[in-house]
Amino acid sequence: IECVGYTHEFYHVDTNAVMADALFIRDIGDGGCKQDKAERDIRLLKRSIDEGKHLSRSHFYLANTYKDIGQHKEAIKSYDYVLENQKWDEEKFVSCLNMGKCYIALGEDDRAITIWLNGYAFCPTRVETLYEVIRYYRDTSNHELCLLFYNQAKTIPCPKDKILFIDREIYT
Repeated sequence: IECVGYTHEFYHVDTNAVMADALFIRDIGDGGCKQDKAERDIRLLKRSIDEGKHLSRSHFYLANTYKDIGQHKEAIKSYDYVLENQKWDEEKFVSCLNMGKCYIALGEDDRAITIWLNGYAFCPTRVETLYEVIRYYRDTSNHELCLLFYNQAKTIPCPKDKILFIDREIYT
């Protein structure tokens, strides 16, 4: 097993590895405890991008960091990169979910709705983007559209085969 990346690391397992019932990883100095986490992550993720390493993943986490600190236009640029280059539907889905939130913060509501619906198209077994559409239409008193999307969303069970940033409360 090899830990890969400067931040938001992932574990690479050799294809010759055997299946294990349990795995313990001792994580010392978790990055979330650092005072300058956002600035540090931006610096490390840009370094990874400059070096051409794990580009889609680095852009994804760079976008999330920008979103979290309110730099919505920068976040959208990196989410765009992910949508154009990532093959994993879940990361594309979460990019659409978060990109829509950035558009809402920027007052570009129509773009938010469009990107949330694109997210649903990427991953129709997940409901979080539809939830945002439903909430938007509820908050803007567009009850017919709210009900339309709600009726679709309520048929989608909590996924068992998806893993990235599942908001289980939405499903319950």
